[in-house]
Amino acid sequence: MRWSCSRTPTGIPATGEAIPDETRGRTHPLSLRAAAGGGSLLVAVDDVHLADEASRHWLAHLARRVDRLPLLMALTERHQCDVDGPVPPGAARGPPPELVVTEWLEPLPPEAVTAVIQDRLAVAPDPATESPAAAGCGNPMLLHALLDDLCGPAARDGFTEAVDWWLESAGPQTTELALTVAELDGLGYVTAELLAEVAQADKTRVCGWLAAMGDQGFLAGECSPPGDQSPRFAHPLLRDAVLARWPTRRRALVHLRTAEVLFRESAPVDAVARHLLKAPAVGEEWAVDALVEASGQASCSGRAPEAIALLRRSLAEPLAASRLVRCSPRSAVWRSGPTVRPLYGI
Repeated sequence: MRWSCSRTPTGIPATGEAIPDETRGRTHPLSLRAAAGGGSLLVAVDDVHLADEASRHWLAHLARRVDRLPLLMALTERHQCDVDGPVPPGAARGPPPELVVTEWLEPLPPEAVTAVIQDRLAVAPDPATESPAAAGCGNPMLLHALLDDLCGPAARDGFTEAVDWWLESAGPQTTELALTVAELDGLGYVTAELLAEVAQADKTRVCGWLAAMGDQGFLAGECSPPGDQSPRFAHPLLRDAVLARWPTRRRALVHLRTAEVLFRESAPVDAVARHLLKAPAVGEEWAVDALVEASGQASCSGRAPEAIALLRRSLAEPLAASRLVRCSPRSAVWRSGPTVRPLYGI
């Protein structure tokens, strides 16, 4: 949206080069008044945050004079910043506060989502379409991307591309945080403090992001003490789309950092070991201690497959010879009541 001042008799701006400095503040209000033809004029701009600098200057200049012109301005803006970056000024900060009305767009309600599905598919929604469409979380962009996938070729993956664009637009630190939430989804013991440490972000900004994502319908649950609800993505398809851009090794490092934080904070050993199972070798004694102790707990509880998996994982850690004998799966046992039986098949 780049405007230049036309030299035509009407003075109505035409698309082209940037606005000259000497005429930006004088000609355009007059041009708009002429375009209105003595009536009122609506200037509507969608996604104003994507406008170039010259256009933003012109819109701000116009907004400061909106009370002196037969003009109504309607702007939509995605006011989002990276959790580790500065907060950019919004479009509403230019004109006097008494001239501005700000509305936050809520997610589409269920009846609106149903109407969109019916309009796109020309049939009444059924469970086969409503369930995937729920992954859009009431966001029009994601909802239409999902419907495009349902109506298009089988190989199309517009939904993942839309989620990828959303993450790229949010910024690298926000992307890291979203990927961390998705990777830890459903594993419990996830708090704002834990997410901030694992994603290496500011705790206050993390809490703000979690609240905003919850309000927009992307997240369910909220950060709270361990044992309570942990934040998770509102739909499995959305979580999978977030994780689609993340290689396996990078996901494993999230579990390694999470295990380190949980161990440092004296979290239950089974929670630490749960992440170590998905992490690369640590090379430190605390990891072996956690795995062996968690294996013992699983063995005493009669969860033989889990105990075996934990002992297998402990062998990936560098152990002293004495510990290797003690932790060898061949000599491992599990207890069921008063009996003691060997754990074979490892």
